[in-house]
Amino acid sequence: MKIRTSLVSMWEVSHHMAKTRIATNGGYYLYATPAIRPRGTAIFLQRTQVWKREAGFTLIELMIVVAIIGILAAVAVPTFISYRNKSRVAVVVATSESIRAAIASFAADSAGNLYPATSSIAASYDNLRTIANRNGASLPATAAQVSIRTIDYSSANGFGYTISVTTTVPVGTPGETLIVTPEGIVKQ
Repeated sequence: MKIRTSLVSMWEVSHHMAKTRIATNGGYYLYATPAIRPRGTAIFLQRTQVWKREAGFTLIELMIVVAIIGILAAVAVPTFISYRNKSRVAVVVATSESIRAAIASFAADSAGNLYPATSSIAASYDNLRTIANRNGASLPATAAQVSIRTIDYSSANGFGYTISVTTTVPVGTPGETLIVTPEGIVKQ
């Protein structure tokens, strides 16, 4: 807060004006209040003006902003994590559809229309990727790139198969485990 006091001489002003700006000094306006003494002598008036300088935020304003941001973060983070997990499950479902189509293509091209034997894939993502990519799929090099933790393939007689796919979402999340069969995909 700045206080500026100045001593100004009286200017000739009409009697109906309450204040008159008489000078500028470094961005501050100096005011004089007219007063007429008997016999028209000039008088000196001392005026004190107080300026408040508001250059920033107060501590309470900053604390309120921080509190609001904290509340928004408390609401947004769990929602973000939930959407991230749902997107991971969606990636695995899409990949599983691609695997189903590739295995169906394998069976269509094989003698007797049989699906791959359990021993040819078993629990190996690399073996599954090799067979699937040869038959029209385009699986990436590692299972982690498509949010797959483990794969377990089994085919009892070549006329059907079951693939159990575990995703990288936390335990207990819907879609953590997918069961892929020729009939479709089931989330567990």
